Amino acid sequence: MSDKFDGYGYFRRVKEHESRFFFFTKAKAEWEVMIEPGKIERVVGMKELWTKLDASGRDFQECEMTASRMFRTGRFDQWVQWPYGGTITTEELPSGD
Repeated sequence: MSDKFDGYGYFRRVKEHESRFFFFTKAKAEWEVMIEPGKIERVVGMKELWTKLDASGRDFQECEMTASRMFRTGRFDQWVQWPYGGTITTEELPSGD
């Protein structure tokens, strides 16, 4: 069973890169995304994440803020469900079996 989730997906923030240029700081996040059962991909940057999830708008902003908050608080086993914004653990992800 490797069908797509029909507009659904799961993602989480896994790393943050920070670059500095004099006094300016720019952060670029790294994400793990699953849009097919059992297939996890790593993407870098918000634009690539939007493209992978086919997402945009305020709903995505809320989901991204949830994922970032979980990353900052150390809840690395939590995934955000797109487009609903609910969270699940790694063990609860669909396996594709």
